[in-house]
Amino acid sequence: MENNKDFQLKEYQPPRKRNKHGRRATIRRSNFFMTFSTNIPMRKLKAEEQEDLKKKFKETMQEFFSTNTMHEMLELTASKEETPDMKNITLNMRFECKPQITVRTELGPKTDCLHCHALLQFVHRGLNVKFNYKKIRQFWNERMGYNIHFDSQPWRNSQANLMDYINKYHSN
Repeated sequence: MENNKDFQLKEYQPPRKRNKHGRRATIRRSNFFMTFSTNIPMRKLKAEEQEDLKKKFKETMQEFFSTNTMHEMLELTASKEETPDMKNITLNMRFECKPQITVRTELGPKTDCLHCHALLQFVHRGLNVKFNYKKIRQFWNERMGYNIHFDSQPWRNSQANLMDYINKYHSN
């Protein structure tokens, strides 16, 4: 799953040159809170169908959160803070570290639908990070064989509260 070239940690040194405003490009953090739901109540399925759905959902999750697949879903653009010496650095090399991904799967207490919550955190410099939500939906719908529920929000603050929510049914 931790494969390779897309989020390479190269020997990246923060730029020494200044941007047009006389400042170095600052380190930025982009956080995305995502929810994926099967929208199928598990209680309506036979035991064998439940296992098949869980397996397919888990496989789709693992593939989606792999480095290569996630990179395909990203839309990277140079930020306004880009410095002259950054122009030679490809956009996918401007990450300061590998993305931090926290994912939890659970059954909805009211709906009984299998779903997952994920927090994706990127640290970067001189870069705007966005996801292509159309590609994400297409990826999940193709893998699952039907339209799933997908929601994503950029997340600014209160990370501790969000992590409590994601981990609500897990004790670690």
